Amino acid sequence: MECLHKNGEFFYGHRLFPILDLQYPGSLFIFNTRNLESWIKSQLAHKSKKYGSYVRRISKGLSALNPDRQITTEDVIEMWRKTWHQHEEEVNKYFSDKSNLLRVNIEDQDSKRLLIHSLKQHGYQLTSDDLPYVGATPEKRKTSNS
Repeated sequence: MECLHKNGEFFYGHRLFPILDLQYPGSLFIFNTRNLESWIKSQLAHKSKKYGSYVRRISKGLSALNPDRQITTEDVIEMWRKTWHQHEEEVNKYFSDKSNLLRVNIEDQDSKRLLIHSLKQHGYQLTSDDLPYVGATPEKRKTSNS
């Protein structure tokens, strides 16, 4: 959800949807969701050759902001859980009286089909009847095709 810049600054882009909605009237918003524990497992697997483990970088960044306390992986996981639920509540509240939010559970084929159908109903021309697998692990790609 958050982005940690190489200089240690955090950016919470997922919180910008109200501003984007105001700046781009008529835009559609797609709310991706999945099982929370699967998402956390995925977050824990993120790493790069240049910067290393994502959770370690987050722990280090949060520890720098809280010098009186060493932030552990468990602390980061708890923060992710709270942030996940908070974000879902904010999205639900903000879009409760709007019609420009589409939802998709990326782990559910029927949900993905419904999203594609909804996008086509809104006039988008799609070249596929499935979502791309950007970022999906090879085993997820296999199970998604079934």
